[in-house]
Amino acid sequence: MDVPGSSTQQGTRIQQYTYNAGDNQWFTLPDNGDGTVSIVPVVSLLTLTIQGGSLADGAHLIQSGYTGDASQRFYFIPVYVH
Repeated sequence: MDVPGSSTQQGTRIQQYTYNAGDNQWFTLPDNGDGTVSIVPVVSLLTLTIQGGSLADGAHLIQSGYTGDASQRFYFIPVYVH
């Protein structure tokens, strides 16, 4: 993932991008205490949010201020490879 142009603006769409080790590709994963984490871009300190709380395929991921809404809470599911 990548924050285009290292933007610190709310509403910036997050993009899929080739890894280049830029600060705009570093994220922290604060624990919400309920089995979910938030995803926080290091470059902006905003929170990744599913735009409009959409559940539809292809929904946009943006950065915005933290509200604690379900659209900002993510689960990571382990994948086991045999």
